[in-house]
Amino acid sequence: WNTSPSLSEAPWYFQAGEYLFCMFFTFEVSVRFLAFKYKRDCLRDFWFCFDSFLVAFMLLDAFLFPVLFAPLPSEDGEEDGRAGNQSLSSLSMLRMLRLLRLTRM
Repeated sequence: WNTSPSLSEAPWYFQAGEYLFCMFFTFEVSVRFLAFKYKRDCLRDFWFCFDSFLVAFMLLDAFLFPVLFAPLPSEDGEEDGRAGNQSLSSLSMLRMLRLLRLTRM
């Protein structure tokens, strides 16, 4: 399946799937936030806080980490790869928790 070390090197359909899930879950959390009459009440809802935390990390993983951990070019012009090949498996586990949370419903 996907053997690429990072999302930016993966085939387009893996990238499209990642971004579609990211948009869907961001939309879901946004709608749930807007549903609160008093916005402060969202901090009292444990599942909302948990889902918001997971969506925030999903956004970081999809948009910020590829920029921050991009392979650094070395002096000879080739990619150094010091930062680009770092494992982000803990974020994948958070994503799995998010999917597990969906089965609760």
